Amino acid sequence: MFLYGRYKDFLSADNRNSLYFRILGDEKNKTLTVDGVGVKAAAVQADIGAVDGMVHIIDRLLGMPYQTVYLKLASDPDLR
Repeated sequence: MFLYGRYKDFLSADNRNSLYFRILGDEKNKTLTVDGVGVKAAAVQADIGAVDGMVHIIDRLLGMPYQTVYLKLASDPDLR
């Protein structure tokens, strides 16, 4: 799909916001993260095949920020 550590963005279902997917780790121990509207979630179960694409079960509700802008900047290494 895409390279480890690199972002891949997709337009969300509302056609207004983007979702940014990233794979962290190595081949045997990888984690899929998704960032949507400022909320970063990790995949609990990824790559579930569907008729028209892939499904990923994540651990947070996207679009409902739980951090201030300051905490987001302090905790996200890509924004430092």
